[in-house]
Formats: sequence, C-alpha cells, structure tokens
Amino acid sequence: MYRTAAKRLLYGGTLAHNGTARTGLLPNLRRIISSHRFSTSSENPVLVPDQQLQQPLIVNPPEAPQFSDATSSSSSSTAEEARRFKRQRPRVEYQDEQARVLEASLRHVVNLGWTEAAMIAGAREVGLSPSIVGSFPRKEAALVEFFMDDCLQKLIDRIDSGEDLQNLIPSQCISKLVRIRLEMQAPYISKWPQALSIQAQPLNVSTSFKQRAMLVDEIWHTAGDEGSDIDWYVKRTILGGIYSTTEIYMLTDSSPDFHDTWTFLDARVKDAFDMKNTIQEAKYLVEAVGAGMGSSLQGLVETRGNSKMVKATEIAAKLNLKPHPEGGFYSETFRDTSVLLSKSQLPSQYKVDRPISTCIYFLLPSGSVSRLHRIPCAETWHFYVGEPITVIELNDEDGQIKLTCLGNDLVESNQQPQYTVPPNVWFGSFPTKDFNISPEGSVSKVEPRDAESHYSLVGCTWAPAFQFEDFELAKRSELVSLFPNHESLISLLTFPE
Repeated sequence: MYRTAAKRLLYGGTLAHNGTARTGLLPNLRRIISSHRFSTSSENPVLVPDQQLQQPLIVNPPEAPQFSDATSSSSSSTAEEARRFKRQRPRVEYQDEQARVLEASLRHVVNLGWTEAAMIAGAREVGLSPSIVGSFPRKEAALVEFFMDDCLQKLIDRIDSGEDLQNLIPSQCISKLVRIRLEMQAPYISKWPQALSIQAQPLNVSTSFKQRAMLVDEIWHTAGDEGSDIDWYVKRTILGGIYSTTEIYMLTDSSPDFHDTWTFLDARVKDAFDMKNTIQEAKYLVEAVGAGMGSSLQGLVETRGNSKMVKATEIAAKLNLKPHPEGGFYSETFRDTSVLLSKSQLPSQYKVDRPISTCIYFLLPSGSVSRLHRIPCAETWHFYVGEPITVIELNDEDGQIKLTCLGNDLVESNQQPQYTVPPNVWFGSFPTKDFNISPEGSVSKVEPRDAESHYSLVGCTWAPAFQFEDFELAKRSELVSLFPNHESLISLLTFPE
C-alpha cells in the first residue's frame, strides 16, 4: 500500500487506517477535492470544478519549513508501522501481456531509446505481435511511466530491507535514497534526456508530476518526516527541485561512477538543511498547486473586475507550470513534430534527432534566477507580462559578457520585447530589479521583494527544437576561471560546488 503521506497528496487528506477512513489532516486539500467531480472520459482523470472558490487554498505560508537532522519524534511508532505494512506495487495496472511487453522493452531502451521501436522489439521478444503496442495510447510515455513505477517499487523494497539506511541522520538518509534512485537510471543515462522530454510533453505532465511526488514523499517519509501542515508540501517541493536538478547534472557528468553528481547532491541537501531561507520558489509552487486544484482560474484578469493585478501563483496554476532545473517555472506548450530533423541533418553539437521547433512559458518570480546553462540552438525570448527581466550571456570564445533587458518600456528604458540568444553561449536570467550592477561590474542584491506581485512571464522558442540531451548546466568554478572579473555575478547565477 502507498505510504500514508502519499495518500494525503493524492486523495486530499483522507487516510485509511485499519479499514476506517480518517479525514481532516489536510482540510483545505480535502475540501477542494470533495467540491469537484472527477471526469474519467480521458486517459488521465481530471478535476472539473463544481464552483469557483473565492479564497486561495494556502494563505500566508511560513517563512521556512522546519528542516532538522534530529530524529522525528512522530516517526517512532506510526512510521515504523507504515514501513512494516505490505504495500501494493505503485504502478498503473496493465494487462499481463502489456506488462510483459513493457518489461521486455526496457531491455531494448539502451540501444533503441524510449521509442516505439523499443516497444516493438519488446513485444517480439515475448512472442507477441507488434500490434499490441497500439494498445498503449501514449506509447513511449507508457514505457517511461512503467520504468518510473518500477524504480519506485525497487526503492521501496530497498527501504523495507533496511539495507544501508541504519543510523543515518535525515539529511544523510535523503542523500542516500536520492542517490540509490538515480543510480537506477545510470544504465540508461545516454537515453534519459529523451525520457525527460517525453515527461515534459503536455499530455504527460500530470502523470510525471504525480510519480515524482510519490518518490519525494517516500524519501521524506523514510527520513522520518510525518508532518501534515504546510511544511509537508514545502519540504517535498524543495526535495523535488533537488532531485530534478541533480538528475540534470548527472546527464553531463563524466566523472568516474558519477562522483561529481553525488558531491553536487550532498551539497544541495546540505543547503536545504542549513539555509532555511532558501525556500522561496517552493512556496510559490505549493501555492500554485493549491490554486490550480481550487479553481480553473479562467479569465484571471476579467474576474478581478477593474484590477489587473494577477498573482504569480495564479499564473503558475493557470499555465500548469512546474519547477525548471535551472530555476523558475515552465511548461512546454508546443512541440512541432510535423517536420523531424535527423542528427545527420544538424551541426555536430546537436546530440539527437528532434522536431523542428518547441516553445514554453517561463515564469521567474523575484528572488529566483535562471542559472547559467548552455544549449546548441538559438533561443528566442518573448516578453509577456510583469517586470523586466535581464538575460545575461557569457561568451567563452571572446570573453565578453552581455546583458539584455526584456520588458515593455521600449522608449525610456530601451527594453526589448523580444531577444534571441545565439547558440553555444552560457546564459541565464534574473529579475532586473533584484540586482544592482555598477558600471565597474560589481553586483549586489536588493532587499527581498514580494514575489507574488514582482515577477516576469516570458515565452521561449527554439528552432530546431530544444532537447534535454543538449542541456548543460554551468559549473561555477569553470566559469569563474574563464571570467575572473565577474565572479560575484557568476556566483549568484550558479549552484555552489
């Protein structure tokens, strides 16, 4: 059976204990779900609101969750009882033949990728007609989701065995479990960016989000966290960000046995426990999830009468945004598969085949940054609403740094409504009003501002299409060695090492 905390996430705070339903641990979430009816006409159930709620789901979240490496007092009996309780396999129920095909298909992913071809090979391996692949409406997505479920079950089995987890403080336990889970992807590492692209597609985002929510909850539960307040959401959102960022870092790690990845992971977990004020982005996503479940948010501006002030969390909910590994929040809105480009048709820096173009929404609240990264294709930014946002480029070929401000003040402030970042340069972005940059290049951060009302919403498009296989997150030490005069700015836009 799923962990009790995971049930709270998926079923709105209703817990089944010894056959008796218990409600009330998360009254807001329970109220939201009970006031909606489920539509099951599509492959993935969706919430259809019976009425618009007039107040936000989450009001005034605390400044910081209570991270502690002390053993949780609430975990001694309840958690142990839950750990001993036999759980069902955390996966979609497939017919026996479908499950056999998916399991066999995983053995072909290394060579064929997360593709329909791998599924056809899997069907043939178990003696079934390739036509069975047509029984999976989202084909490749079903294969990725099967793998994610299988990995979660293996992690649960490892936890229940107690192997390597004794006498660990919570931060060590979290690092250990994230590492165990990511090591399961190591055999597929060259193909994993393709899986990330599949998960990011609009039809697959909901399932991907739920699977990752189950994973991070399992890890926190094992580390001894049994909370049921706002901290429960914030902690899991932060861990989800740590997991996703480490996952991206792992893709470009060439160190033996991913040594640098595990060092990076340990540092991120340590940051979460030592720096309690670094939770701003988590708070916004938590509120956005709540707002999204509580209201369809149709006509955001119109429903506010004469006021045109829209909160960042409302935008995140309306546009179905999720955390981006580089910072901020995003949602892929279009992937043009009408024209497919093979690797042989592209310059050598492109690592895989791809569609001709993609586009996303990108939201950057005050207090957040888009960390420096590099891709082989040009990226065009389109300013939509909010405050100006500054795009920074670091060209390691000529040593130049360029700052471009996007916004709607074209005349007085010389802001640009659209700008294209050229290929193969390090770049990131930050809210323009968050930093003070002197003519000499020194940088200082302004006093924290309310991110609900201070944010930038932009769009980004790529042609050829963006693929996670190409994504390279910058390392602070390497950029500082290339641009020693800009260490302070680079430090603000990269992760510590």
